[in-house]
Amino acid sequence: MSEELALACSPHRIAAFTAYLNDGWQADQRTRALQVLHPWVQFCLEHHTVTDRAGEDALAWAQEAVREPAAVGGDLGNFLNRPIDETTVTGPPLPAHAR
Repeated sequence: MSEELALACSPHRIAAFTAYLNDGWQADQRTRALQVLHPWVQFCLEHHTVTDRAGEDALAWAQEAVREPAAVGGDLGNFLNRPIDETTVTGPPLPAHAR
């Protein structure tokens, strides 16, 4: 993985990480991992000089992941291969068999 990708912190990556935590981590460990998510996103943004709206959106997603991990992660962990807009975490509707 390139150094740039290692510190990527798009809203989609934040949601995917949150989904991963929701799907496989025990509640107490998940809570502790989510507590470092916002500082980690801040660190990544500072080291990639991402500013303005993109940085604000990423930080907002990280804050929301701490407050409402189920809403941020949802069922995204089960459908990470579908095309997703990295900045808005939106994509085409799920196929009927997956709803």
